[in-house]
Formats: sequence, structure tokens, C-alpha cells
Amino acid sequence: MQKTFQITAAVAVSALLAAPAQAALITPTLATASSDITNNNDPVYAINESGMNFTGDKNDYTNWTMSAGSGNTAQGTDWMADNPSGVSTWLIVDLGETYNLETISIWNFNPGTTSSTYTNRSSKTVDIYTSTSGVGNNSNDNNSAFDSTGWTSLASDFGLTKNPGNATVSAPNGVLTGLTGVQARYVGISVTAAQIGSRLNRAALGEVQFFGTPVPEPSSLALLAAGGLMMIKRRRRD
Repeated sequence: MQKTFQITAAVAVSALLAAPAQAALITPTLATASSDITNNNDPVYAINESGMNFTGDKNDYTNWTMSAGSGNTAQGTDWMADNPSGVSTWLIVDLGETYNLETISIWNFNPGTTSSTYTNRSSKTVDIYTSTSGVGNNSNDNNSAFDSTGWTSLASDFGLTKNPGNATVSAPNGVLTGLTGVQARYVGISVTAAQIGSRLNRAALGEVQFFGTPVPEPSSLALLAAGGLMMIKRRRRD
């Protein structure tokens, strides 16, 4: 009986260390950008679930929908850049801690109008980068091009579909899934083309969602293993 308990305890500790956690929706802590058109199109609106709705399990990206924003620029729900030179449009999201990413779900700009003048401000292609250490040389609201120094490229010229405007959208405009082995605290999204190229200076995104599991701190793993070993030793003494 004693030997059986010892083996069971050891197996239990091993299982705790090895068992994969269920991916869940991540709540980012901060978003910064190359620029924004007004305070009501601040980058925070690309991460705070404004204009977003879900039915059922919110940790499943397929259960989300996106409502059209209010007015031509979807103020209060979407992020829109404002760079007269039109050469730099990017968004950086701080996830708050390092995660094992599983899925990145991107919802495009969706204004409260079907006018092509505004729907063409939605993004067409983006470069996506990840980092576990910081944002590198990029700083908020500086109108400078995205500096990829220190970043790891995840996707280049990743295509996004265009939203119709003034309508509820039932699926993301671009999804990266199955991101096994990708760890990130920071995710950088550099818009490389708008639906009409001349609109890059006002390119926009509606919402960016991230799903994954926290990366355990080394100290946490050590404590878990130590706790299991103490259980085994205590049983041996008994």
C-alpha cells in the first residue's frame, strides 16, 4: 500500500507539471499606437471589447460577433490612426504577462456607414510580431514607422477581409490559430496596406483578441515539484 501511494504521488506531480491548460481569452492591460485620430479612437478601443458580443463560452473565438461602430469613424469602439504622411500605422498590445498563445483573432474597422470613403479605411494586410521582453524602439503616438528590432516575426502581409459597415459581423476578419510554441507578452501589429492604399494614413482596426495560457514562473514550477516531493517523503516516514 505504501509503495502504491508513493508511485501515485509521483505520477500526480508529473501530471500536474505536464498537463496542458485550457486556452482562454486574455485581457490585455495596455495598447499603444503610432497615432490615433481622436481620444474616442484611442488604441484602447481595439482591446477593451467595445462593440463586441458573445454567446456561450467567451473563450471560444467563434462565439463572438462585432457590431458596427457609431458614425463614420466608429468612435468609442474602434482604433483609427491619424498620420498625415501615411507611412506608419501600427498597434502594440501588452498582454500583462507572458502567455503561450493559441489564437489571435482580428476584427477589422466597421463604421456605422456603408460609404466606401470610410469602409476603405479598414486594414487589408498586416505584419504581426511578438516579444517577451518589451516594445523595443517603438513609442506611443510618435508617427514613426514600426521598428521590428528585438521583435520576432509571426506573420507577414497577413490578409484581412473588409467589413461592410453599418452591420453586425459574425466572424473575425482574420484568424491565426494553432500557434503552438509561440510565447508573447507584447504583440505588435503593423498595418502594411489599407483596403485602399491612399487610406493608410487613417487605417483602422476594430478589435484584436488573444487566446492562450499563462507561462508559469520558474519559481511556481519549482514549488509545485517540491510540494509533491515533500508528500512522498512524508509518506515514507509514516
